This record gives sequence, C-alpha cells and structure tokens, in this order.
Amino acid sequence: MRNVLLIVIPLFAFFSESIKAESLSNNNKSSEQTSNITIISDIQTNDNKKGVFNAIGNVKITYPNKNILATSDKAKYLKLENKIILTGNVHMIKKNSHSILAEEIVFIIGDDRIIANSKSKSQVLTKLLFTDLKNDKGLY
Repeated sequence: MRNVLLIVIPLFAFFSESIKAESLSNNNKSSEQTSNITIISDIQTNDNKKGVFNAIGNVKITYPNKNILATSDKAKYLKLENKIILTGNVHMIKKNSHSILAEEIVFIIGDDRIIANSKSKSQVLTKLLFTDLKNDKGLY
C-alpha cells in the first residue's frame, strides 16, 4: 500500500515556524490544492520531536504551486530548515522550464532554490527549455 503525505504551505507559512502535515487517503481532497506539496512513497516515517519526515521507496513529489514533479528513491523533509532532500535516482521536472537528473537534489522551499549533486565520477544533467527561441527563424 502506498502512503501519501500532504504538506500544507499557505503563504503565511514562510513567516511562521509551523507547517501543517497530514496524511491523506486517495479519496480525500484539500481546499488548498494549489499550495500543497504531496509526497507519495512505499514507506513513510515522521519524528515530531526532531521535525524530520522520511519517505522511502518509489517516492513521488508534486508541488503544483511551482509546477514541480520529482521522483527519487528516498526523500527527507527537514521542518526546521524548511527543505526537502531527495536522494537516489532523482528526476525533477519544472513544467515548461527545465528538468534535472541527479543523485541528490536539495529543495529549499522558502528560498525557492535547489542544489543538485552527483555521485563521484558522475555528473548532474540539466535540460533547459527555451520556449522563446523555438519561434526565431534560423535557429530550429
């Protein structure tokens, strides 16, 4: 059975210390769908004292507000640092923008930035989409 975690991040969450997290079944829907990060995986654990959430196995993350879809072997959400660390065969796609393949991607939610790392003797692959160049004559 696959688990689903929904991290609700309203606009004011970046200025407060709390982010509401709740498990959802496939039939539940939230009224705040556009500002949620959803994590689906085979196994999920949460440590409220340390503020650490782990997702293991076939991890899929969707962040509709930023048009981001990511898959990985594992994911860790660090509440105090407000970041998600994806590890193992990470593939992140930002719709109509770019995609990244890496061994590890750190997504810093509040700053809206990522850091991609590779294994030794390997490289990070980024594919950029330049929509404004596709219509220029002579380029394609």
